[in-house]
Amino acid sequence: GGSEGMVGSQGKVRVGIPGGHESGQVFVHSELWRAVSASPIEAGTRIEVLSVTGLELEVRELEERRIQERNPGVEETSANHLINEE
Repeated sequence: GGSEGMVGSQGKVRVGIPGGHESGQVFVHSELWRAVSASPIEAGTRIEVLSVTGLELEVRELEERRIQERNPGVEETSANHLINEE
């Protein structure tokens, strides 16, 4: 495989990324890549590729979109919380 066309691709973190200069591993396009991120990202998190330097990817997590899609779930959680307080 090659790094062309990787930017904007989505994948999943296989080995957690500590953040900063420490790298983890991500699975993108059916290949494992070394990856770094500005902030820590846990294994299993969906990510998007921001840039490619040699064989290392810079990624960010896609958590925000998932939270927006789950607004009904957030309401359920707060309802449960009120029941617990009674």
